[in-house]
Amino acid sequence: MSYYIVGDKYQAFKAHKRVITYSDFQALLNSSDVDPVAIKNTLVGQGVNDSEREQLFMLMQHKNDSPASAVALKRADRRLTHKHKNENILITCPEKLDDQTYLSHLAIDDDSAQLSDHVTGQHIQGMVLIEAARQMTLAVTEQYFIEENEGIGFATDSLETTFHRYTFPCDVQMYYTVLSHRQGFHKNAKYKVKITFVQNDFVCAEMIYGFSTYQQKFIQGQERKQAEEVLSIQPISNSNLKKTA
Repeated sequence: MSYYIVGDKYQAFKAHKRVITYSDFQALLNSSDVDPVAIKNTLVGQGVNDSEREQLFMLMQHKNDSPASAVALKRADRRLTHKHKNENILITCPEKLDDQTYLSHLAIDDDSAQLSDHVTGQHIQGMVLIEAARQMTLAVTEQYFIEENEGIGFATDSLETTFHRYTFPCDVQMYYTVLSHRQGFHKNAKYKVKITFVQNDFVCAEMIYGFSTYQQKFIQGQERKQAEEVLSIQPISNSNLKKTA
């Protein structure tokens, strides 16, 4: 038997025989009751952060076992995903397969803002996948379509999501396919892409994501204009509201 290590927040997934949380696996490594064959074939799933992966690597080196999966994850950097904290980055660096197709892996950290409240059941929540898809649109565009991001902003135009089956905290591939790309003036552009979440050869979710890139000055101007339109509407005062029995 081999182990599948997941973050401590995925306690419910531990109901399966092969699954063990990071804390429990760490305790197992420090005990004498260790199956060297099982440790050698260990896989690391979702929820285990970068620091914990490094600790696993060092512990397993000490045991003369070093699973490649413990250190294989290379999280996308903060510049590409527009994040300030590494724990909120949900994807690995996108890899270019061809001019229209890119690949990332899901890379959830237990300390991610997306998991800050609670985790329901054994599966990964749908909103986590949607945020991962959004991050991939940013990362692919920043890395492969924009030469220099000087004052470029992103705006979501549309999002169509289909969930086919549950996605669990194991390895998840994200395939990003460019459906259309229309380049405008001053680095403005419109994109429509498809992001497919695949786990163990099953398609778990598909998202058609439409977004645009504009000069930041244009986005800020539109934002300010629309905010002023909302604020110009006379609000309904409490005194004008009819009381209901």
